Amino acid sequence: MNVWQTVGSAILSGQNPYALTSNGLIYPPLWGAFCAASYLSYTLTTNPFLSYFTLKLPIVIADILISLIIKKTVYNHTLDVTKARAAMLLYLFNPVTIIVSSLWGMFDAIPTLFALLSLLYLSQGQYLKSGLTLGAGIGFKGFFPALLLPFFLFYIWKNEKRVSDCLSFSIYTALVPIVISIPFLITDSNTYISMILFPIKRLPQHLTYWFSISELLKANAISTATIISLSSVVSLSLFLALYLFLAKEISVWPMKSDQDKMSFILKGTILVIITFYLTSSTVNEQYFIWAIPFLILYIEIYNQSLKFPFYCLCILDTFFLFLNVGLSFFTPIADIPFWWTSFQYSAPSMALMILTGILFSVVCIIVFLKLRKPLAPNSSIVFDRVRKRSKL
Repeated sequence: MNVWQTVGSAILSGQNPYALTSNGLIYPPLWGAFCAASYLSYTLTTNPFLSYFTLKLPIVIADILISLIIKKTVYNHTLDVTKARAAMLLYLFNPVTIIVSSLWGMFDAIPTLFALLSLLYLSQGQYLKSGLTLGAGIGFKGFFPALLLPFFLFYIWKNEKRVSDCLSFSIYTALVPIVISIPFLITDSNTYISMILFPIKRLPQHLTYWFSISELLKANAISTATIISLSSVVSLSLFLALYLFLAKEISVWPMKSDQDKMSFILKGTILVIITFYLTSSTVNEQYFIWAIPFLILYIEIYNQSLKFPFYCLCILDTFFLFLNVGLSFFTPIADIPFWWTSFQYSAPSMALMILTGILFSVVCIIVFLKLRKPLAPNSSIVFDRVRKRSKL
C-alpha cells in the first residue's frame, strides 16, 4: 500500500511514476490511475484507511464480477444451479482471492477479469470485444494477459483459417496498451521500458523450484547478478520450449462443436498459465489469481477430478502467503508480536517456503498432465441438452 501511495502522489504532483528512485510503478499505466485516485482521497481527508478502501474497492468489485461471471457461465453450459453456485463460491470465498485483494491490495483480480471476459468473447466469435478486453488486461498487468495472446491467435486461426482475422485481433489487442503508453514512450522511453521489464530482472523467488535453486547458489557465493542472468535465460528458454510443445499438443484437439471450442479455449488458457508457473523464475503468490477462475470453470463444466489438485494449489498458496507476510498484514491496526518477527525469514521459515514452492510446482505438473487427457465421454451429453434447451 505504501508503494501505491507513492505512485499516486507522484502522478498527482506531475512526476513520472516510472522515474522514482524507489517504490516506482513497474506495471502499465492503467493501475497508476487508480493509485492517483486513491491518493487524492487521502489528500482530501488525510485518512489513510479511506485511501486504502478507495484503492481496494475496485479490486474487490472485480472479484465479485468474476464470481458472478463464473456462476452464469457454468449455468449456461450445464443447466445446473447447484454447480453454478458452487463455482461462484469457490472463487468468491477462496482464501487466496480474499487475502490478495482485500488484505494485500494487489490488483491481479482486475486483469484477470478482463482476461476472463476476453476468453468468453472469443468463444462467442466476438473478436473485437475479445481483443479490446485482452488489451485492457495488458494495460493493467502487462505480461500476464500478453501470455494468452499467442494462444488466442492460434485458436482464431484454427477456427477461421484466415490470417486476416489473426492480424485484426492483434491490432485490437495492441490498441489499448499502445495508446496508454504513448505519453511515457515520448517523454522517457528508456525508463518506461526498463521498469515494465523489471519483473524479469528479479531474483528467483516464491512459489517455484527456482527459489530453492537460488538459495543454493547464494549459499555457494554465486553473485546476485549471475543468478538473475542465469535464471532469466534458462526460465525464458524453458517457457518458450514448453509453449511450443503445448502448441504441438493442442493442434490435434477437436473443434467441431461448441463443446469442443469452449473446452479448447479453457484447457489451452489454463495450460499456458501453468506453463508460466512451471518455468518462470519468479511466481509471486498473487499470480495464482490468474488461473483460479479458469480452473473453476473447467472443473465445474468438464472435469471434477481436477478439484483436489485445485484445492492443493489454493492451500499451498495460502500457506506461502502466511509464511511470507502473515501477521504483517495487520500492522496498521496491531503491533507485530515478537515471536512472529523472530520466526519470519528464519531458517525453519525459509525451509518451509522452499518446500511449499517445490510442492506447488509438483501439483502444477499434475494439473498439466491431467489437462492433456481427452474430455469425459458424458460431457457431450450435457452440451447436447443445453443446445436443445436453448433452441426451445
